[in-house]
Amino acid sequence: MSGPALLVGPAFLPLLTPLDFSSSKPRMSLFGSAVLIKPLLSGAGGLGHIASTVEKQEAEDPAPLPIARRVLLFLEPTMQLVAETVSNADTGAYRFDGLNPDARFTVVALDHLHKFRGVLADNLAPTR
Repeated sequence: MSGPALLVGPAFLPLLTPLDFSSSKPRMSLFGSAVLIKPLLSGAGGLGHIASTVEKQEAEDPAPLPIARRVLLFLEPTMQLVAETVSNADTGAYRFDGLNPDARFTVVALDHLHKFRGVLADNLAPTR
């Protein structure tokens, strides 16, 4: 009987590194503000983009407030992770560039503090 696997080594460091939500700017990469996970993913690449905002809305204050949260982009119908970013802390804005306008995507925003449930938007078509 073997024990649990331990993930150690330089190949796993990006998976174990916590995201920095304190910055007002999203993480940057060669692909704009999003980190492209699968650059050669068939059918995902193109000239389109998906952009929106992440906001919180509490019962005490119904006015939506922008917040920084982890945002994931999945290719439909396979639900393969294509890219991820952190929304801007000041504006709540996020953007995924270089997407195929004919493909459909699902965006998931997660609350790393676990005060709010994650939210998703599916069947999104990139705009040109």
